[in-house]
Amino acid sequence: MDLTAGVLTRVLAVCHGAEPSEPAETVLVLRQEQPSFAATVFAAWRAEGAALNPALAFEVDAQLARLRTYRELAAVITAREPGVLPVKGLEVADLYPDGIPRHMNDLDYVATDERALWRLARGLVDDGWDLHVATFCLLRERLHVVVCLRRPHEDPFQLPYGVEVSSYASLGDLAGVPPVVRPPASWRDPVVKNLTMLLFERFEQPFRARDVLDAALLLAARGDDGSAVHAEVDRLGLWPEYGELVALLDAAGLDRPPGPADRPL
Repeated sequence: MDLTAGVLTRVLAVCHGAEPSEPAETVLVLRQEQPSFAATVFAAWRAEGAALNPALAFEVDAQLARLRTYRELAAVITAREPGVLPVKGLEVADLYPDGIPRHMNDLDYVATDERALWRLARGLVDDGWDLHVATFCLLRERLHVVVCLRRPHEDPFQLPYGVEVSSYASLGDLAGVPPVVRPPASWRDPVVKNLTMLLFERFEQPFRARDVLDAALLLAARGDDGSAVHAEVDRLGLWPEYGELVALLDAAGLDRPPGPADRPL
């Protein structure tokens, strides 16, 4: 997929409700409504020859540097605990073209072996990370935990680096869509896994421009009829969320696999 500035502006427009009329308005919309999409759009402008002002250029370069740091950290985590499962993050960022960053606040992992979870947390604490918070919840009569760790950024005016590791995959909506405690075998396919986790996030907030772009890149990476994705959506009861996401892809003119996106909900 060719991520031109025009493509990204269309994605922004379907989430905003109208296409910004000029670059200054685009910056304003990004700042006010879609901050996680800002550096991506600014980088596309720069790739097409725009002379960014120092503020916009800094934002692009800061995100690219953050991604480099996270790639180094992810290599360390994988070497120490190869059984933990990465969620979205770098697996999606690697689908973006060189020089076009995907905004990332932290790295997310699922560790269904709780001993591995605490080993990973202890190792990061030994490396100088701070245990920021641990949240516990009862799922299917078993206590589960999410552990968040932080490390200060080199620049005190930027958000700290973060790692979040949980003993379950997703809460769902705790009603029609039940929690996913253990990642199923189908999630060995990173496209199925990451697109499913993206759909679960709809229970927390509306789809953002970054989500729409992520979905388009994930579906393009698989490059088939979408049957594996549709099977997982069907198994988990995520058709309303998938249908909403597909409608945004269609509105932005982005390709998607043929399939039952208009399935009755």
